[in-house]
Amino acid sequence: MCERLVGLGDVEVLGVDDEAGAPLRVHIRRRAPRPGCVGCGGALWSDGERVVELVDLPVFGRPALLVWHKRRWRCGDCDCAAGTVTEQDPQIAPERERLTTRAGRWATRQSGRGRPHDDIAAELGCSWHPVNVSVLTFPHD
Repeated sequence: MCERLVGLGDVEVLGVDDEAGAPLRVHIRRRAPRPGCVGCGGALWSDGERVVELVDLPVFGRPALLVWHKRRWRCGDCDCAAGTVTEQDPQIAPERERLTTRAGRWATRQSGRGRPHDDIAAELGCSWHPVNVSVLTFPHD
């Protein structure tokens, strides 16, 4: 049921932090098979995870963060130059962005309608900078 509310397809909801006065924090992890190495095609082994907080669309009228527990993988072949790889999913968020894809697209539409970036950022619960970056990243609809 939680996965349907989050609406991101192949993700598992790990938990929700609901502290008064703070953004709702939804912890997720991708449901994806173990990838193969892009360098040599061999097996990759778990190398822990990196937790990334992404500004998401407001939920029930309050700011929300999507806390993505991104898995890191390391090639099992000690001669492979690929090293470690951290999973990416543009359906969740573009690489190195602070807003989720859906929040970035929403912010871009709002900006296209003439809404000031400061107002958009206030509704999302973030500063204007990630909103500005997303508006430059996503095409205007």
